[in-house]
Amino acid sequence: MKFRPWETALLLLVASLLLFGAVAQASAEALSDQFLRLHVIANSDSTEDQALKLLVRDEILAHSQTFLSPELSRTDCEAALADRLPELKALAQNVLQKNGSSLSVSASITDAHFPTKHYADFALPAGTYRALRIVLGDGGGENWWCVVFPPLCFGAVSETTTAEQALAYGLDPQSTALISGENEGYILKFKCLELWDSWVN
Repeated sequence: MKFRPWETALLLLVASLLLFGAVAQASAEALSDQFLRLHVIANSDSTEDQALKLLVRDEILAHSQTFLSPELSRTDCEAALADRLPELKALAQNVLQKNGSSLSVSASITDAHFPTKHYADFALPAGTYRALRIVLGDGGGENWWCVVFPPLCFGAVSETTTAEQALAYGLDPQSTALISGENEGYILKFKCLELWDSWVN
């Protein structure tokens, strides 16, 4: 069977897109498997609900530091959080009650889709990540997210650079270069992951 030039070009384009997608998907999965994120979702976008969200975030992060030791792997970190979900839920509920709120709270560890997020000195591409998810009330407000493992959101580790933190907690050099932007070649890779995620979604 003989293909016309435009058919050949189209087949090559489709093959290239499939290859690009396979590479991007593998890269995204390899990256997301190394992280455990924290996702706190406010009841609404009201000033009061947004303030409550930040108070809950601070309590969850502070309490997590008491049992998430530097020796834990990502898997161990998830297991430790899973064991303490009722405790974390009660902690968030207590914060709300102290501030005069009767909102409900749910706490779970689940797979969740996150958009691209830029922090002070690192960024994470859009994709599906494992996350500790704290939902306040109806969960209809602006949310807050960061990273529990490696502990890039904890103030106690802020004296070192993101790259040093990530490497110390077992992230591979390629992923570390990608999130910290320390290698120009990985900036293009980051953009490719964003593009692929937008296509998929």
